[in-house]
Amino acid sequence: MRNDFTMFKRAVPSGAKVVYYYAYDENGKRRGPWTTKCLTVTEARNYCHRLIRKGALIPDQKKMMTFSEFADGFWEPDSAYVKEQRSRKEFTDRYIIISRQLAVNQITPFFGKIALDKISAEDVNKWLLGFSGRGIKDKKTGG
Repeated sequence: MRNDFTMFKRAVPSGAKVVYYYAYDENGKRRGPWTTKCLTVTEARNYCHRLIRKGALIPDQKKMMTFSEFADGFWEPDSAYVKEQRSRKEFTDRYIIISRQLAVNQITPFFGKIALDKISAEDVNKWLLGFSGRGIKDKKTGG
């Protein structure tokens, strides 16, 4: 048995850390993320429980965040993800820069306009298989 929703914090462009949540649909598939616009986990949990009572925990599909919206600011040095990773292991500035360039130049152009819940394993495989067509080679194998 799983919870109806899971939460995480993410820094937004203003620098504030806002709580987002994922929810599980009737098929058990994880959907989201959506913002609660709350700054504390307690406040966000109460917000999600109010949505459950209204039957609105999973918003209308037209409002689903795109990959581009989710990725915006993800690889910034002050993002919640980078800060968390740096607290657990060494994350160099160079690694962050390279990851941001990969996201901006390779991943976002392919997935950017797609709603997060619409990105499938097949989409990821199609993107990965497309590297040879884009002139990108594996450094280890040359292919």
